[in-house]
Amino acid sequence: MKNITFSADEQCIEAARARAKAEHTACNDQFRIWLSEYARKHERLADQDWLMQDLRGKVRVGRKLSPPAAPPPAAPRCPRRGGVPARSGGGASGGRRGGPGRGRGCGG
Repeated sequence: MKNITFSADEQCIEAARARAKAEHTACNDQFRIWLSEYARKHERLADQDWLMQDLRGKVRVGRKLSPPAAPPPAAPRCPRRGGVPARSGGGASGGRRGGPGRGRGCGG
């Protein structure tokens, strides 16, 4: 392996070190992965071109392809209940005031 020296913004380097530490890895390891992918990008593009040529005339799509629909929004989270989703009305109290769920906040 050969050592190289490069320069980058100090804040960027510190942020990269913090992320690498959080991911239990090292900046050098991540740089080697990036460099390998960067160097092989031309190979990957050539492979994709070959695949597209190979599939031409063999694959037929019957409809327009579109991205999947967005998932439904998540249930609201309750900070008083440690992030547990808030309950909706109904249940044992029927959603009325004064029932068993009263006074607990964030939906019961």
